[in-house]
Amino acid sequence: AVGAGISSTGRGTASDIEIPQFAWLGLGTEHFTLTKASAMGKPTGDPVARIAYQDVTGFELTSGKASMQADLDLADGRHLAFEIQSRGTGKPSIGVVELMKERCVLA
Repeated sequence: AVGAGISSTGRGTASDIEIPQFAWLGLGTEHFTLTKASAMGKPTGDPVARIAYQDVTGFELTSGKASMQADLDLADGRHLAFEIQSRGTGKPSIGVVELMKERCVLA
């Protein structure tokens, strides 16, 4: 399993799944998990969502100046949107989200 720090989207894209200001994205073999995180990026508390890769019907990554936005459509009609920092300490998280996209496409 791998993980990445993410945050709620600041670009105005609505998400049907409430993402905290700071969150942790964990990738498992068959699903991914979103968990609230501290400002330092450490996961805290119970998962906000646990979603199987096969339940993702659409996945788009959009690059910005300092962040990348992920937009996912789910089989049950919900939409998930979050941001990943693409500069500084958040930069390694981009690779995790790209791996997530690969797993969703292959599922």
